[in-house]
Amino acid sequence: FEVTKLSNKTAQKSETLAETKHSFTNEIIPWAIKADNKFYIAETPFSFIHEADRYFVFADLIFDFLKVGPKHNSKNALLRLEDIHAYVELNYLDEAVQILKGNSVTPHFSIIPIFKDPFFSVEREDKRIEIRMEEVPGFVSLIQRYKTEGGVFIWHGVTHQYNEVKNPFTASSGDDYEFWDFTKNSPVAEDGVAFVLSKLNNGFESFKKMSIVPRIWLAPHYHASALDDVIFGETFKWVVGSGVYSDAKISELKTSVQRSSIYFDLNDTTTAQKNRENYFANLKVTVVPEFRQFGQLFPYEIYGNIYGQNVIPENLGNIQPYLSNQVVNTRIVDKVLEDAKRNLVLRDVWASVFYHPFLLDPLLNSENVDPLKPKDLDRLVKGLKTLGYKFINLDDYAHNNFVQKASPKIELEDLKK
Repeated sequence: FEVTKLSNKTAQKSETLAETKHSFTNEIIPWAIKADNKFYIAETPFSFIHEADRYFVFADLIFDFLKVGPKHNSKNALLRLEDIHAYVELNYLDEAVQILKGNSVTPHFSIIPIFKDPFFSVEREDKRIEIRMEEVPGFVSLIQRYKTEGGVFIWHGVTHQYNEVKNPFTASSGDDYEFWDFTKNSPVAEDGVAFVLSKLNNGFESFKKMSIVPRIWLAPHYHASALDDVIFGETFKWVVGSGVYSDAKISELKTSVQRSSIYFDLNDTTTAQKNRENYFANLKVTVVPEFRQFGQLFPYEIYGNIYGQNVIPENLGNIQPYLSNQVVNTRIVDKVLEDAKRNLVLRDVWASVFYHPFLLDPLLNSENVDPLKPKDLDRLVKGLKTLGYKFINLDDYAHNNFVQKASPKIELEDLKK
């Protein structure tokens, strides 16, 4: 990418806020400067965003744009165990939990309540295509133990895949998109209020049987239609993950149904489900034909994004030590810690990352081959703590930091005029 060479012509009036090094001459030149209440950035910092990107410098400068101070005195850390469903390998799941507990870190589980695998991509004795989490005794036993020990549960889709279609990988839970047709780059054919609420109602039946009420939502692969994201934002007070935003225009919500009546609880009834349907009855969404979507990383939490969601960031990605059909760039613990160290200069920054427990298998992860060395998950947690990040309990954090969300107002089309 190209960077415009900025210059501080009037030293007593202007101030350099950030600098960059020229890739050929090694000259140090201003990247962001300020004069009075005007700010100049040497480029558009929204291209090629990644976990070690200069975009985070721009995100930090928003404090200066708005003339506000940081919200936190400490740097928060969050590690979630990803894609936890009834056929996750329980030995590696429990090993991961013991590593976290051994480091005094609250385990967070991204739960997929209904496991579906129409093409039998996962080797198993049970030959059913669909298996609910409450139907596997070993899984139930572990999850109930984690619940009594204070584990936090994040709702990670319902099946985390779409029907009996490879969308686009295996059609197995955890691999594919659920609320977005990846092959067509558009919402799924059935997309609508009734479709989304029916899926959520179905998934919550399993949570009810496990006596779990997850308060935080995580969309599979972060993708859904703008309509879906408004529903998720209104149904769940908090979401976690990288943001993916649709080019869309959404009308304001207009309803006489009380907002407090739409949230799930263990006494969820048919009446409550009907109330949710009524709440969204007047929601109208128009999506531009291209169905363009834009990804965005946040270094800090967001109180009310364009969908009305309170967002917990995921700014360090995940551990991915080998290439696959879903991984185009490897990412090991040393790289994550390097990025976390660099980010310490940012205000209110988090160290938010996720880990798949199956990576503790040394046959899959060369980082865990040597039995005399700590597992990479252990090194990750200890490394973040050494850098000064403080691991939080997300349920407690969300409860203590909740801010009432405004009704969503999306006018991206107007912005382009």
